Amino acid sequence: MLFTIFILTFITVTFSMIPWITHIQMVRDSGIDYGWANYKAFKREFAKYNWTHDGVYENSLFDYNNGCKLHASIFKFDYKGMIMYNPIEYLRSVLHIQKHFKSISSPKRKKVDWNRID
Repeated sequence: MLFTIFILTFITVTFSMIPWITHIQMVRDSGIDYGWANYKAFKREFAKYNWTHDGVYENSLFDYNNGCKLHASIFKFDYKGMIMYNPIEYLRSVLHIQKHFKSISSPKRKKVDWNRID
């Protein structure tokens, strides 16, 4: 019983770290200068910019005028990458991005029925 709980906990922790590890790798591999930050620093930087989205990338935000993007696990502010300290800080940041994205995104897209004959 104890072994089963240990294995389940281990699997849960391991799988919850995968998005954060991906985030670290994506920022490092993007070829920009980067540093580590916590959620408070993320919110402070996030508030400085006028975020928009282009309709192609779901849940991504950009400020092209200031070299900022929050896309594909890459957090970039003023042409510099930001890596979150731990998986919880990363998750809080992603939830903050999603909340802001919903507030500025366009109305829901309509489904198209290509099989319907007019």
